[in-house]
Amino acid sequence: MTEEWEQIFLYERANIMNLGDIRFQWNMGLMDDNPYNSQVRKAANSEEFWKWLGALRRQRGYSDFWEDVRELKNQSGFSWHPFTLAFGEWSKDKDPLARVFY
Repeated sequence: MTEEWEQIFLYERANIMNLGDIRFQWNMGLMDDNPYNSQVRKAANSEEFWKWLGALRRQRGYSDFWEDVRELKNQSGFSWHPFTLAFGEWSKDKDPLARVFY
């Protein structure tokens, strides 16, 4: 793995680890709905990238948060971010970096 991909992996892994704290803060009333919903949208759009990168191996923790992500993705008005669509096309013929970690 190149140094650049390793830096991206570590950055994205830190974002994933922060999701539990975000859900906790929102659940305790320490975070408003808008910032929480923004994080749910970000996770919905980043999930496949995180899996490809190897940063999201299993969704063990934060089951309530991931349930919110699934609910959002199932809503009829949900639209994918352009990066997510572009990444899907780009990654079709690429081996996942996740193989480096397994």
